[in-house]
Amino acid sequence: MNNLLDYLKCNNSFKILTLLLVIIFILPLVWSIIFYNVPENVQTSLKLSVNNTQIWQYFTHSFVHNDLTHLQNNLETYFIAIIFGLIFALLSKNLKIFLILVLLSIFIFPPIWGILKVFFLNGLFPSSYECGSSGVIAALLGIVPVFFILSFSKYTGKSLLFQEYFYFFLIYIVFFFQDTYKTMDISPFLMGIYIASLLALFIVIFFYIYHIRQALDSKKLFILTLFSLMLFLLIYTIFIGFFFPQQLVSLGGRTAIETHYVGLVFGLFVSYSLVILSQNTSFSWLRC
Repeated sequence: MNNLLDYLKCNNSFKILTLLLVIIFILPLVWSIIFYNVPENVQTSLKLSVNNTQIWQYFTHSFVHNDLTHLQNNLETYFIAIIFGLIFALLSKNLKIFLILVLLSIFIFPPIWGILKVFFLNGLFPSSYECGSSGVIAALLGIVPVFFILSFSKYTGKSLLFQEYFYFFLIYIVFFFQDTYKTMDISPFLMGIYIASLLALFIVIFFYIYHIRQALDSKKLFILTLFSLMLFLLIYTIFIGFFFPQQLVSLGGRTAIETHYVGLVFGLFVSYSLVILSQNTSFSWLRC
């Protein structure tokens, strides 16, 4: 506890935490205000109209929701993702990086997804408009693993953020996605991707565990690390399962799994890249 208090006094970390808490609670408030108080025709103009896109819609579509169920589901998953991320960011003492990643998820991911949707993906996943914050939430969920690894690195006193970490979670997302939906299309091509992803996953796991063992001198600490990683992966898999349900169509419409998938990959990529960048002396200001 004393170490955490010392950290919050360091390099304006307490101010960063305060700003994070403001953003964390302001964002769902904005979603709710728009849903309950903004006229329906205005909300429609804020959604991403795929066939007649207005420039502002690339930025505003993530703030609008279809119905109350849509809003409530997003609020629940949002608080789960953001709270876990914040806890691990505090434990790893990386609030600055977490703040930057939250802002990137909120303001940069929506236009990136909008461009991908309008110009590249609508042929594969056709829809007349896009709205909802689930892509942003998926991006936030994508940044959680790096902070878990960083927090456990802080606990062990050894850096466990090897390259295999990034490849493991990236391939795991591919495998989980294909494993969930392989029954929808069992073409030889998709089955090949499924088998290749599984093999790649085992290979990356082997090298990741090998590097962890090389980094940790204590056998007990190594076993504790492996157990913690497996427990985290189990919980993380449950959360991912909410974003990739087996039943894609419900009364609330079709689950936009393509948005969720791109969001997770975005979160994984930018979080790993920013943490690696922070290890450069030129960007040491990112660390306390």
